Amino acid sequence: MVTLAEMESLLDKKLGPIVSKLDSIKADYEALRTQQDELSEKVQVLTDELRWTKAKLEDQENRGRRNNLVFHGLPEQQGETWNTSEQIVLEHCSNELGITVEGAEVERAHRLNTKHHPRPIIIKFTSFKTKDRIIKRYREVRAATEGEPEHRISEDYAPGTRQARSKLWPTMKQALDNQERAIMKVDTLYIGDRVYKYDPVSDKVVMTVTTEEEQTGDGTGAGGDEGASARALPATPGKRAFSLLSPSQPDTQEPDGASGWTQAVADGRRQQQHNWNTRYSHVPHKRGAFYRPFQRAKGGQRTRR
Repeated sequence: MVTLAEMESLLDKKLGPIVSKLDSIKADYEALRTQQDELSEKVQVLTDELRWTKAKLEDQENRGRRNNLVFHGLPEQQGETWNTSEQIVLEHCSNELGITVEGAEVERAHRLNTKHHPRPIIIKFTSFKTKDRIIKRYREVRAATEGEPEHRISEDYAPGTRQARSKLWPTMKQALDNQERAIMKVDTLYIGDRVYKYDPVSDKVVMTVTTEEEQTGDGTGAGGDEGASARALPATPGKRAFSLLSPSQPDTQEPDGASGWTQAVADGRRQQQHNWNTRYSHVPHKRGAFYRPFQRAKGGQRTRR
């Protein structure tokens, strides 16, 4: 008859390797989980840096287009050349807007390759002042005219900015129909003391809380408070929109997909600086040098100043 001690010894011999194997599997799992967390953090950093880079590139593209205007609805002639397009725009400015624009103030003008007929004319002026004078005069004429104008003039923006403006337009139109004061500056919509932006990640219009100083600034962006909650807005027909509200305004429902994209640019830039300083913490002259421009050293190698 097998005694209890012998049975325990037998079980230890049988189960010992299994327990050791389970401990090894558990250790491997913990190591993989730690590695996964580290990779997830790195992916998030790279995602923030990518968003910051894309926002910076789009800002630079918009700055490169700031002297451009797009004229819609101007009659198109058969075999029209660039010089003809330029003359059509100059005559329109003189006859319809009462503004004299010299040919020396125009860098180039041509028709856009679109399916609309007549095709719009995009024109680049040699100075921002000329472009600003024309667009302001056009807005004055449009405000004094009832109904939709036959010929429209719009500013030229990067594709991402044009998408944001098209997403913001339904919200702006509803505000105007409600007799509210609404202004759209680049990719930001101001309605009273509220500021709206389009979030391309969640494909939603978000309202950010802003201070009076930010609203009276250049209108290029505004950020919400940290820990802000999201609330559905009925402002955009057919779309679920969200507002970023301060923590002092409680919200009982947290909708899925609420994004903190408005903080991505600043967070990404800070993270880039942190990564650079961490990488070169042992090199004194490189700390804090992330945004120094590149220069060419002897032999063609790129180095930082």
